[in-house]
Amino acid sequence: MKLISIFVAVLFCASAFATTAGFKHGNDYEAVSYDGSVTASCSTGTRTHYCSAYGLNPTIYTKLVTAQRVDANKYEVSATHESGKRVTKDGKFKGTESKGINLWIRTLFQKPLLAFGLNKIDYKIMKKKTVVQSGSFEVMVNQGERKRCRSGYIRMSGNSCENTTSVCNEYFNRGYCRN
Repeated sequence: MKLISIFVAVLFCASAFATTAGFKHGNDYEAVSYDGSVTASCSTGTRTHYCSAYGLNPTIYTKLVTAQRVDANKYEVSATHESGKRVTKDGKFKGTESKGINLWIRTLFQKPLLAFGLNKIDYKIMKKKTVVQSGSFEVMVNQGERKRCRSGYIRMSGNSCENTTSVCNEYFNRGYCRN
């Protein structure tokens, strides 16, 4: 009888695990920032820029994933930050994963799902408007280190030396912040 109870408990745990969802890259993230200076040379002259950027390790985008295939076509995730603020995102879901979810980028047209500290994630996976799977999990974002990048020198075309965004994008793309 004890053996049957253990088997039932294992079977229940396995089926509960199979119906859960989470982020493809896990539940622990680290926010990092980078800064450095670069001298840009153009036909109009030379100019030095101070550049800074931020990121999230292991990634700034992830997907909502399930262990087993789900007959669904969309998802909704809501993050409740430690401050009580709630951010919701939705999109397409197919098979075992969603489209990419912006975790950390903030622009005029985008807002990040996560914030520093503990984030409670509530999710719904749906077929049209019918919820076929739902649940919650927690994601932690810790403050990482500030990385000072080596100084750089780049040649730019035309008068693009005046555009700090272009110069800094080129600076980071060329790998001046790699170890």
